[in-house]
Amino acid sequence: MAMEHYKIVLVGTLMMASVFVTDAVKCYTCKGTPDSDCAKGVPEKMEVEQCDGLSVCHYTDMREDHERSVSRGCTKTDFNDLCNTLRQVYAVFQTAHEIFECTTCKDEKCNVQVTP
Repeated sequence: MAMEHYKIVLVGTLMMASVFVTDAVKCYTCKGTPDSDCAKGVPEKMEVEQCDGLSVCHYTDMREDHERSVSRGCTKTDFNDLCNTLRQVYAVFQTAHEIFECTTCKDEKCNVQVTP
């Protein structure tokens, strides 16, 4: 009887895990300049990406050297998501990079905010 209960629990857990992983979030994805449709958050001009596994959406507005860019897409949900990684790299190397905004969100297509 204990073995049957174990099998039922295992199958139930696997089914729940597969639903969670296959029901990954969808995010807007694009890259452009601060005056681009990507920066303006025009949904009709951005593609929608199905994220892999445990992911969240990101919105990033930053400058690398002398070029400012905006990007949207998927990133991991753990501490090594795009925003945390960028902040760590820039804190250590203190190069000519600046992060104006970097946010993550977990709802469907939630990274549609507009560049200020």
